[in-house]
Amino acid sequence: MIYRMRSGAMAYEQRQNKLSSCSNASHNLYRVGITATIEVGYTLYHVSVTCAMTREWKLIKRRYSDFHTLHQKLKSISFQGLSPLLRVPFPRKRFTRDTRKIIIERMRLLKRFTCQLLDFRQHCLHVTMYLRDLIDNFLELRLYRSELLTVLEPSQCDLCSICFERTRVNTTIQILPCRHEYHLNCISQWLILKADCPLCRNPFSSGYLL
Repeated sequence: MIYRMRSGAMAYEQRQNKLSSCSNASHNLYRVGITATIEVGYTLYHVSVTCAMTREWKLIKRRYSDFHTLHQKLKSISFQGLSPLLRVPFPRKRFTRDTRKIIIERMRLLKRFTCQLLDFRQHCLHVTMYLRDLIDNFLELRLYRSELLTVLEPSQCDLCSICFERTRVNTTIQILPCRHEYHLNCISQWLILKADCPLCRNPFSSGYLL
């Protein structure tokens, strides 16, 4: 099952064994989206993060237990600046099988928690190295924009291999690590189901928007 969340309304669509929330929420510098796949014995949450300034996007895969571990570590740190982050409602730990209701609730709250985590990271770069590394390692985000700029090279391709239409000026293009390029809307639909390049099938979890 796939669930699409749009403007507070919930629409339902059958497609394999998946649950997804495909909307992106703007939160200061970042846009966040979340999907969830039902694996054998657990649920895996796929969180996409796009930075408006660097144009980098990242797809991280975490189980609820990963979020819970991070939340517990943050609660154990004595730092007043963490108060707004820890006040955000966090889905409670359950000892039953993940139901549809539980997964949808966790998707909503984990997305909100991730937005707040990014907001804290953006405004509190002066915090201790341990806290900064803890958050950066969980989000798998780079800290310095200079690291990203060296990767972006002039494109030699102006044809999207998904829709086979040429890219135009002011069109958002997504570059995968394998250097293949697609329209943002085209590749976004692909990412709902898979995390590999449609052309070369190389797996990926990050890229750049041009």
